[in-house]
Amino acid sequence: MAIFTKVILVMALLIFRILVLALLIFRITSVSNPTELSNTIPDQDPIVDVSAIASPASRLSYDFYRNTCPAAEEVIGGPYYPVLTGRRDCKISYFNEATNHIPQPTDNETQLYRAFSQRGFNARETVALLGGHNIGRIGCGVIRAPFNLSGTGNLDPSVPADPLNEMRRRCPDQDQVDSESPSPAPSSDSSAMPAKSNNNSMPDGEKVDTHIYKNLLKGKGLLFSDQQLIARATTSRIVRAYASDDRGEQAFGKDFTRAMIKLSNLDVLSGDEGEIRLSCSLPRNTRVLDYGQPSMVFVYA
Repeated sequence: MAIFTKVILVMALLIFRILVLALLIFRITSVSNPTELSNTIPDQDPIVDVSAIASPASRLSYDFYRNTCPAAEEVIGGPYYPVLTGRRDCKISYFNEATNHIPQPTDNETQLYRAFSQRGFNARETVALLGGHNIGRIGCGVIRAPFNLSGTGNLDPSVPADPLNEMRRRCPDQDQVDSESPSPAPSSDSSAMPAKSNNNSMPDGEKVDTHIYKNLLKGKGLLFSDQQLIARATTSRIVRAYASDDRGEQAFGKDFTRAMIKLSNLDVLSGDEGEIRLSCSLPRNTRVLDYGQPSMVFVYA
């Protein structure tokens, strides 16, 4: 009887191993044949094997798409925040339509606060998100107008002498740019965009941290809208807290993380809306718009 029991157990173990092997073979076949899988399960993006990823025509899995398109903060340094995978992007977007939802560089503190509050952000979240201006470059045409802020031709009296001279040095033709283009708001006409550019903060930022807030306290904000954070008592207190010490930097990191997660959940596409992209910056079927530039996606709220 004992021998018979052992034989049954051995046979059961053998059958189990055969089933596992069969499942593995089936999985490998499905993964290596995405066309067959697509025909079997319509409207699904199959996982492709690693050797196929090098091909531009490969249909990337959601996780791979996300992990090959990291956030700027992950690349250059700064607060880490998780980004959900499997997000869908729009198939086409228009420059003017996108900029209608973006605060303008000439916005005063009331306009700036309204723009963010309409999207559900409070004062603290607004100040934290604008900390993203700590990095990158900006056209001289939208710098905080040291020569002609209100179209009067007078110098902006709120700009201290040192940053004013620095802006003059970096954008020597700022007076000409302003006289030719009174409004520094973005335009769909690429010819109206100044060729010169400037780093977003002085001194130049190397990562997303709190030195932009320290510059704002010194009157060194390059964007008029950024400097307006000091004009409102509520936001001014937050700026001072972030700029204070190491605890302020830690508080900024936590607030920036929460605000970015909240921002990433605005107007999320679902169902049949949009598409999973092969390239982070371009739709699958790139369409050239009327101003001669490839379509782009703007994710700033």
